[in-house]
Order: sequence, then structure tokens, then C-alpha cells
Amino acid sequence: MSQPHNYSDELYDDRRSCLPSAIQRVVDVIEDDPMQVSSAADIAKIACISLRALEKGFVREFGIPPMAYLRQVRLSRARNELVHGEPDVLTVSAVALRWGFGHLGRFGALYQERYGEPPSRTLRRGDRGERMNQYVSRTERSVSDS
Repeated sequence: MSQPHNYSDELYDDRRSCLPSAIQRVVDVIEDDPMQVSSAADIAKIACISLRALEKGFVREFGIPPMAYLRQVRLSRARNELVHGEPDVLTVSAVALRWGFGHLGRFGALYQERYGEPPSRTLRRGDRGERMNQYVSRTERSVSDS
């Protein structure tokens, strides 16, 4: 057993002093190229700390583990591609596979849960839908003002 002292908290605080920079390294790599990272072991190597310490730090900073953060970034990039893609040229399957979602059913379920619509609807609607939604809401306002 050890004797408590002035620095006990710092010594037993899950390496708090190194986590922000380790987490920042991981976030930078994921944001720069989310396809560069394929496993939790890759993430731990980038961070230069143990996977357990990294997961604790991510949960403390973002409320989710690092692999969930990676999945969110990839999902966001997939959505961006679907929103700006041409439905005649692009397919949901191609986008999902490009961003590392090998199971298309899981991709669709994750996408629906996060964005409230299936990816196929996002692709069909794209930028046109955003502009149309703005037009419709302006039109509804002007009709209700009359």
C-alpha cells in the first residue's frame, strides 16, 4: 500500500496530462483521412498510449469511444457525398463501401438513426431538396401572412 501525498491525485488520474494531446493527434488523423484508420489498434498506435487510456479519454472528452467517433466522421462524409451527388451516377452502396461500411443494412440503419431519413432519400433529394425546403417554408410563410 502506498502513503497518500500531495501528488496522489495526479499519479492516479489515468494519465490525464497526456490525454488531450493524444486525443488531438487521433482526431487530427481521423478528420484528415478517416479511411487511414481501420482498427482500435491503429488508433492506439497513433495516440501513443494504451487503448484503454485512449478510450477513457475519448469518453471523457466526447462522450463516445474512439471507434464510435471514427464511425460518426465516416457517416458524416458519406452524407456529404450523398447530398452533393447525382442520383443518376452515384449509388448508396458505392458511397457506403467507399467510407468503410461493408454491411449495407447496418449502414442504412445507422444513417437513418443519425439523420432521420434513409440514405437513398438523401441521394434523391440532395442539394435540390435543401433549396426546395427553404422555398416551401418561405412560400408557406408568405401564404400565412396574407
